[in-house]
Amino acid sequence: MSSNIPTFDVASILSSLPDDILHLVFDAYASSLPTQSSAFLDLLCLDLLCLDRRTYNKYLPVLYRTIELTEDNRESFFQSYSRLLERCTFAPFEVESSDTSFFVPRLGPSAMGPPQPHPDMVRKIIVAHHLVFEMLEILHSTLQYTVAEQVKGLQSEEISVRLFPHLEWLTIGAEVSQAPPRSIVQRHRVVFRVLTQLLPPNICCTEPDDQAVWLFHQLGQAISSKYVHLDSMSIHASRWSECFKAGLSMERCEILSCWPTWPTGVRVHKDDPIVIVKALAILDRLDNLQIRRSSFPRQRIRLYDCNYTHEELFSPTSKTRLTLDQMSKVEIYTPKESAGHVCEGCGKGI
Repeated sequence: MSSNIPTFDVASILSSLPDDILHLVFDAYASSLPTQSSAFLDLLCLDLLCLDRRTYNKYLPVLYRTIELTEDNRESFFQSYSRLLERCTFAPFEVESSDTSFFVPRLGPSAMGPPQPHPDMVRKIIVAHHLVFEMLEILHSTLQYTVAEQVKGLQSEEISVRLFPHLEWLTIGAEVSQAPPRSIVQRHRVVFRVLTQLLPPNICCTEPDDQAVWLFHQLGQAISSKYVHLDSMSIHASRWSECFKAGLSMERCEILSCWPTWPTGVRVHKDDPIVIVKALAILDRLDNLQIRRSSFPRQRIRLYDCNYTHEELFSPTSKTRLTLDQMSKVEIYTPKESAGHVCEGCGKGI
């Protein structure tokens, strides 16, 4: 079956087939398409309702696995999702070392209505506008009061709600910090609070085109929280020294991936890998308390599109001053070796 067949023809062809043949054809065609491709999503969105309940139930969760929230669709999404959460009950959820009571939404089978995001379906959220964070916080505040009414003995401020219980990735686009929040108070709260509520295990963040670094400050505060532990963090940036000056300590992160975002035709400067590993190897001093902590990730650092090899970076003349343990955690990928690698958060490569 060719993907350039008009949608109504595809639907007509499929609906005329016996059920067992229909399932085989549809599954084979759907499995041949990348799940994030427009062809795959068009196939599901336009043809899914023309098939039977079995195929509908199988593919419905795929439609809502990744949700991109933009300036244009954010209000309609939150209106719809708020109505969905009103029909949920909330169950306790344990978070290690937490003095806050966490809850997750539960939606019974009888409450399932027309196609819409189910809390358990969402695996990745792509934030493409800073007001999305503000709307997430507003929704969370509303649910705090809702849960407090259901659970006696807890005040609303003692409650945190996992809006998306099975969230795997939070992807923050460059557009977010290009238009920062209006006040210092909003800037202080907008990312930090939401991240400590969503608790995403993986974060992808792209540096803005301008000189704004407030987002990296917020990320640094959030991932230093005792509630947040990251399996991985992917940073797409060109000014690495600015990122880590903003307080991006990686001590609560397992894997850090650094993707350079240089203008077309500009090669990565040879000093950039050194800038990153030096910044991470330095023991941070907190104010005048003389408290020190390592900012190195626990497992590994992946540096893509580098002119240095691992041997050149850690030669005796490089003066990186890393320990043997730290050096063993660094993975260097030359431009040739970087080809084919893509960020799981945003899907971008080199």
